[in-house]
Amino acid sequence: MARVGYRPLSVALLLLVGALAGCDQFIPMDPDKTLDRVTKDGVMIVGVIHHPPFVNIVTKKQGGENDTPASTAPSGREVELVAGFARKLDVTPNWQVVDIASGFKRLAERRIDVLIGGLTTKTPFTDAGFTRPYDREETENATHGDGAPHVIAVPRGENRLLVTLDRYLRDEAQTAPEARQ
Repeated sequence: MARVGYRPLSVALLLLVGALAGCDQFIPMDPDKTLDRVTKDGVMIVGVIHHPPFVNIVTKKQGGENDTPASTAPSGREVELVAGFARKLDVTPNWQVVDIASGFKRLAERRIDVLIGGLTTKTPFTDAGFTRPYDREETENATHGDGAPHVIAVPRGENRLLVTLDRYLRDEAQTAPEARQ
């Protein structure tokens, strides 16, 4: 009976392990390097769609004669989640108020990095990447009129950003609610 050579098999396995070890830095990738830009610049541009309780936008008035809006202060569950994600990345969120159509348009144009506002898995907009449903409790109890789980949108193809956000959301879902603050 002929003996099978172990040397070629061992060499092949070593090459495969070596090749896979280097994959972590390349997969997943952001073709437009969104996550790299965000962490380098220190700012994450977040489109916020008014949809309480997920995103609530309160415009503070300057006062005086013209009583014009001075600033917009978003709040809500998704604002808290994205603010926590920004803290984890050591960046500052730049909140930009949008409606749903302009939010997805700006996301597709790469003018915003993340889009929040009670979005669900049944959104009719498809030119984006979506997280997995971000919270078991939210998924079971909260709806956007369509009974679907809630997600957060990122630019289509920016998979490193998407996976990093997904991992953060998964970790948050496993954290006790009182520890989230």
